[in-house]
Amino acid sequence: MRRRRVNRLLLLAPAIAGGILALGWAITALPLSRGASVPMIADTGTDTSVEAGWSFGEYFRTGVHLLQVGRPADAAGYFEKALELRPAQPEVRVNLGFARLMTGDYRAAEESFRTALEYRPEQVNAYYGWAESLEAMGDLEGALGAMRTFIHLAPGEDEYVRRARSAVWEWSATLDRRRAAGDLPERVRRDDAGGGTSPQAASERLDGMVELARLDGGTDLFGSYSGKTVVLNVWATWCPPCRAELPSLQALQDELGGDGFAVIGLSIDRDGDFVREFLRETGVAYPNYLDPDRALAGRILAMDSYPQTLIVRPDGSIADRIVGAREWVKPEMVDHIRTAADGAGVASGPARVVEGSNSTAAPARSRDP
Repeated sequence: MRRRRVNRLLLLAPAIAGGILALGWAITALPLSRGASVPMIADTGTDTSVEAGWSFGEYFRTGVHLLQVGRPADAAGYFEKALELRPAQPEVRVNLGFARLMTGDYRAAEESFRTALEYRPEQVNAYYGWAESLEAMGDLEGALGAMRTFIHLAPGEDEYVRRARSAVWEWSATLDRRRAAGDLPERVRRDDAGGGTSPQAASERLDGMVELARLDGGTDLFGSYSGKTVVLNVWATWCPPCRAELPSLQALQDELGGDGFAVIGLSIDRDGDFVREFLRETGVAYPNYLDPDRALAGRILAMDSYPQTLIVRPDGSIADRIVGAREWVKPEMVDHIRTAADGAGVASGPARVVEGSNSTAAPARSRDP
């Protein structure tokens, strides 16, 4: 599988890099001075000395050229120079991710793709590269989530959708065989995939005056949920395990929601419009709020990994902090919520188990096989 993956990258990465240019981004968006020449580096040799005073566009285009001619290590250097000038440019991070993939630096590649998605969650090619890097690191569950998101967002005519479907089929079959054999390795621990432990400095209570930014631009106070047991899920669209558990959380709200219980979401995405559209397409109807600067998730709740979910008692005290994705409507999870919150305000009775809401579930309405 590793040799096939490397060969596939050698074919795909230059095409993807070229595709970004073909879309016109590099031509129309880069502020190049009139008359500036495009630097062309020889296809052979290793001399890629940098001229002083190069612009962002020159660094970026040189990196793309080197990636296209099969020199990913050199390309990575130019992309890093471009990022020094524009650190928030997701297209550069995506290309840097593919360069690092081709050199076998999978962890650095994963970080590049993930960071690109933090800046722009709809950066479609980043999901493809992210899936490849996660697969190379042995995290097939995360790879499936990322690749299914690529299929969900990519145009129907995208030539890579067919390859993505094949990868999803292959990875799913591999996971099924491992499950049957009882030989699934521990998930690769990553900040965005539920790794780490609960920080000791985290607040033990959510004050009723904490402001929650609604997706429509308004504001609610956490105190509006006073008297209810609240399951507060902190998530992001660029996090596969986060996306995977959303249908299960919606099922939990459908099962227990009422005067004494509520599920609410807190997205750390930067683009509220994208979050709103994503939730609409996935059928998530419980209230969701935005925390793009992580003022609540980071500074108050001291979260450094996602998803994380808090069980908050009716008086605002935090009963439990759950790191990682769960199937929330399993009887044992519902019982855990009741126990953690001392049963206050939570509906009683057996929970309904929803099939197909495991940690590798695709987002609803996606076009995966």
